[in-house]
Amino acid sequence: MKTKILWITNLSLLAVVVFMGIEQAGMGAELAKMERDTHLVNENIHKISETILITSSSAKLDTSAVELGFVKPQNIIYIDSNDVLTSNLLR
Repeated sequence: MKTKILWITNLSLLAVVVFMGIEQAGMGAELAKMERDTHLVNENIHKISETILITSSSAKLDTSAVELGFVKPQNIIYIDSNDVLTSNLLR
């Protein structure tokens, strides 16, 4: 009788160990897929960052500005904010 109970206990524990091993293997495969996805996302972020740096570079912006009709001013006049305020008050 004790031998029978021992065999049933051992077989049920073996079944549990096999089941848990299968579950862990499945979780490992899922984790590996998530790590691959994370790697792909990080690569895409890196590519997008490079694209942003290239398109927003100073030379590219200067070229785009000229194409859109923007020009650098020839004469720049700086006005002190106090002068503007007092001239408006005198009117």
